[in-house]
Amino acid sequence: MAKYCSNCGRKLKEGEKCDCMANTSSVDLQGGFNHAVELFKGMFTKPVNTIKSHMNASNFALSSIIIVVIGIITGLFGMLLVKETIHSTSTLTYGLSVSSFIEIPYFRIFIITTILLIALYYLQALILHLVAGKMFKANIDYKESFNFLTSLAVYTLAGIIISFIGVLISPMVVIIIMAIVMMFNLITFALGIKETFKLNDAKTMYSIILTNVFLSLIVYIIMLIFS
Repeated sequence: MAKYCSNCGRKLKEGEKCDCMANTSSVDLQGGFNHAVELFKGMFTKPVNTIKSHMNASNFALSSIIIVVIGIITGLFGMLLVKETIHSTSTLTYGLSVSSFIEIPYFRIFIITTILLIALYYLQALILHLVAGKMFKANIDYKESFNFLTSLAVYTLAGIIISFIGVLISPMVVIIIMAIVMMFNLITFALGIKETFKLNDAKTMYSIILTNVFLSLIVYIIMLIFS
């Protein structure tokens, strides 16, 4: 009696196992990578349209992967920034740096920075959903809020990648780069909320302000608890 794959329906030979699921995984990975590349390109060419296309709740898993990658890269950058800052500002008279006498916990810096950045994105998405979705009645759920913020995270990723070179020049270069990144984030945040959340100017402004105020307060409280 002929046997068929329960997933794709392909006729199987005696003892043969279908590899359709493996092929599907390969396609999904390739598709996810292509979508991430298009997201990166689109945020610098057509940001609002790119945000709209990425906000679909089905992109939540991909957004989570992107944020984890950004978190890891940020953690690595945090270690480099601490190292270069100490080296450039704490050199002693005989050419010895503070790191020659004090052991810098680079691995701890990496772990804390990575986890903190990832957690902040999930937390900010929740606050944005509560403020814009619940308070101002925008038709937006948590996953869409998270995908929205992930789109903006492209600027952060670009800024950090450039800062890997900038930090080798001067910490001041990093400050300038991050200031530019914040400008991109703020402008696109406002445009994105207005165009995708369909809020008026006043609600858009208050969504941005309240989201960042609540996020800052929560972070401050957490720092007080663990300090």
